[in-house]
Amino acid sequence: MKKIWKAALFEFQRNVFKKSFILLLISVPIFISFSIGVGVFIESTEDNPLPVGYVDKTGVFRDVVKLPENTKIGIVEKNKPLEFISYSNETGASTALAAGRIQVFYIIPTDYPQTRRIEQV
Repeated sequence: MKKIWKAALFEFQRNVFKKSFILLLISVPIFISFSIGVGVFIESTEDNPLPVGYVDKTGVFRDVVKLPENTKIGIVEKNKPLEFISYSNETGASTALAAGRIQVFYIIPTDYPQTRRIEQV
């Protein structure tokens, strides 16, 4: 039995005290911490309370009905729905985007009913 413990101790020391084992042992918690940090950073940058603009060249959204304030659709902040602002042309929307009044704007082209494609700026 003494020889088995001696062999086990030898194998343990031979494998555990290698540089590669120590590096691997240290790198796993560092990698996990880095992954969690990236996830927290991405999650913190997702919520943007600024309104969204759109330029409707088709007139599809001309007669949009506003939702009541307590509606739970598109909530960005607590009990505050995401606001959409209509612009008559791309220049006005670009100016608002450059000034930081909106987070993004969408251009709805005239062929939208056929293609269902919208351009994001």
